[in-house]
Amino acid sequence: MKNIAQKERKENICFNAQTRFLLECYLLGKKGIEKVTKKTKLAEIFKCDRKTIYNEIKRGTVKHVKSDLSEVYEYNAEYAQNIANEQNANKEQIPKIMLDSVLAREIKRLIVGNLEKLPFRKFFEVPASCKSL
Repeated sequence: MKNIAQKERKENICFNAQTRFLLECYLLGKKGIEKVTKKTKLAEIFKCDRKTIYNEIKRGTVKHVKSDLSEVYEYNAEYAQNIANEQNANKEQIPKIMLDSVLAREIKRLIVGNLEKLPFRKFFEVPASCKSL
């Protein structure tokens, strides 16, 4: 079978507050930085995939109401950072089952105890460590 050429993967980049602010500067032409709106060019600048840029812009786009009551959608780095912080809030937490050994033993007992009743049981070998429960 012929191998299909795959696109070279770029290194994963995690946007932080500083890179989000820089992205905002590029998109809006702030702080003396030339305005760049092409996603491919931004991906080259940040050395990431174009989809990362699309996702980041989608995350941080907010509706602004101008003084003449017209609505404009713009990227806001602070808003994007707040959303990212909310999404990452639970990333470092230890799962409850790891903290409660009694709960873990009970779940293991229930699973192993019910393996005998399953119709497809004959296809699986129960480890010796589980049979002791």
